[in-house]
Parts: sequence; structure tokens; C-alpha cells
Amino acid sequence: PMLEKVVQQLDQNKFYALQDIFRKNKGDKFEKLLLALREGQTDDSVRGELGLTNSSYYTLKSRLQDKVQEYLFSSTQDNRAELLKLTSSVPTLVYNSPKATSIMLLLFLEQELKKHDMPAELVIVYNALKKLHLNSKKYYDFEQRYNKNVAYMLALDKADDALVRYNIELGEFLLSGTQSHVDVLKLLLREIRNLANLYESHRLTFIKNVCEAAYGIFVHPKHFIHDSENSVDQTLASIQETIQNYPDDRYYVHMHPLYHFLAFEYYHKLGLHKNNHAAYEYLREHLFELLCLSHTMPVYKFLISSAERNLQLEKPFDASDDWFTKVTLFIEPEMETDIYYYRMYRAYASFSRKDYSKAAAEIDELLAGVNYKKSALIEIQAKLFLAAN
Repeated sequence: PMLEKVVQQLDQNKFYALQDIFRKNKGDKFEKLLLALREGQTDDSVRGELGLTNSSYYTLKSRLQDKVQEYLFSSTQDNRAELLKLTSSVPTLVYNSPKATSIMLLLFLEQELKKHDMPAELVIVYNALKKLHLNSKKYYDFEQRYNKNVAYMLALDKADDALVRYNIELGEFLLSGTQSHVDVLKLLLREIRNLANLYESHRLTFIKNVCEAAYGIFVHPKHFIHDSENSVDQTLASIQETIQNYPDDRYYVHMHPLYHFLAFEYYHKLGLHKNNHAAYEYLREHLFELLCLSHTMPVYKFLISSAERNLQLEKPFDASDDWFTKVTLFIEPEMETDIYYYRMYRAYASFSRKDYSKAAAEIDELLAGVNYKKSALIEIQAKLFLAAN
């Protein structure tokens, strides 16, 4: 159920803020239902406690979902919100403002939108500028900008889609280690590079760099990047530089954990624990932000890599049962890669505490709960863990 999962994932500040809203507006039943969902109570017990009929209860629950959605939307901070507001006023500029004023404001808006890499909104601006220059020589210039931006918007959409497919394929490779997945990854990498070469776009370059770094870190045994003269170190530096160059771009604000994940995994593979210490500490502090990026890279791998690091450095695990429960909320049942890394992490944690029977039980549950017949490598690794411990 979506509402239950959303309420349980709320951080404490947002949960308390919602409670305060309901108290101020005398929404006692909303507050009680919110708390019950937070605690994981069943629908039957909550309905009985509130003294509601089945129909009234689900109506209340539906209204609570609307209120939670409204609050989350209103509390989301985005520096681009003002630009979106200005873009929505473009028809007013075109049809209800002096021509010179409209053009001046639209040209200003164009530069701001280009700075924030907002192609969908630029399409609206260029379409308006075309109309305002219908009898001018500049009309064809704005028409070209319009057509180019429509094509770029589609290219960006294709790149985002290719990144998701790359992530899925990389996850499959990490589970199986088969060459067929490597071949597909090379094809997807070529597709993303072709898109990045078509346009002067920091967003497309960023996606290309992420995929290239991932190939060098996870796929090539000697950490070479396919068809590239750049090293993984250089590519990681480019990723970091892009994030730093656009501090107000909300897309890159959310990419900080992804950069640290790639850097940590790279130095972990090389056995350079001093080099990955800063990334490790950052990711421990921002773990749940990292897990929200599971559609971009197999970020759950950090769980098992951090476990291996702690075992190698003979450091204890500090994950509580509550922590494990919260991580479970982020896992999608169809994501076999994520489930594998999570279960193996639990096994490592139990082993670290010398609870060997529980570690074995975690592995048994892993092998019984998910079909890894297509991923013989994973089954071998899990059984070797059992045999060794």
C-alpha cells in the first residue's frame, strides 16, 4: 500500500510537521490515522479504534493521502519553481503585453532556462518568440532554435531512458557475470555517447560520464573504460566538477550521493581504504538519499561493499534492527539485485556479531526467496559464504 509506505518513509521533521497541521486544524482522526500508519497497524485495528465503518474508514484514508501529497509537494524546495511560474505566464506576455516588453522578458527567460537546462520550458519560450517575430527576419532564427530544442528535449529523454536500461543491464551483469550483458552495456554506452556528441549539454555529458565510470569500475577487470582514453579517475573528476559547477541545479543536488557511491566503489575495488574513507562516511550519513537513486545505478551494492570494508578493517557493524527495517521500505520486490545485496549485508552483519546461525539463515532465505537460476555466480558466492563461515 502506497500511503503506508510513504508515511513510514517520512523523516521525523516532516512527520511532526504533519501532526502539527492536523492539531491546529482539529483533524484528530487524521492525526490518529497518520500515527497508526507510521506504527504499521492493520486497517482492521485502526478502523475499530476510530469507530468507523468500512466505507468511512477508506474515505478518511483517501483524504489523508491527498493531504500528505499536498504537504510533500508544498514542502519540496526547488529553485526552478519561479522559472516554472514565469513560463506559465508566457501566453499572457504574448497576448496581453506590449511587443517590446514581451520580447525583452522572453529573452531573459530564455537565458535563465538555458542556464538550468530546462528544454521543455524553452520550447514554450521559442514558440512564443516565433509568434512575436512573424514578420521579422529573426523569425527563422527562432524557428531553428525551437526545432533544435525540441530535438534536444527528445535526446535528453532518450538519454535518461538509456541510463535506466544501462542500470538494469549492469545489475544483471553483477548477478551473472556473463559476456552477453557486457555486449549490451557497450551498445548502450555507444548510444549515450552519440547523444552526448550531438549537443553541447552538461546534462548529457554527465549521464555519459556516469555510465563510463560505472563500466570501468564494475565491468572491466582492469578498470578500463570501453572505447575511451580517459581513466576512471579522470571521469570521476569530471562528474564531481559538473556537480560543483551547477550548485543551483536541483538535478545535480540529488547526484551528490551517486558521485560518492562511484568513488567509494572504485577505491574499494582497488583496496585503497584511506582514499574511500570520506566517501564512506558521506554515504553512511546520506544512505537513504543514495537508495532513492536505485533507478540510476545499482546503489545497493554499497551495502555489501561497506560490509566487506568493515570486515577487512575489523570494524564492527552499527546497523540496528530499526535501520534494517527502514532499508526494507526502499526495496522493490522485483529488483533482484537490490534484494541480493541487502540479504548478503544482513548475513555479513550477523557474521560480524558471531551469530553464525543467523548468517546462515539469511543466506538460506536469500537462495529460497529469489530465483537465481539465471545467476549462477550469485548462488556460488552465497554458498561459498556459507561454507567459509
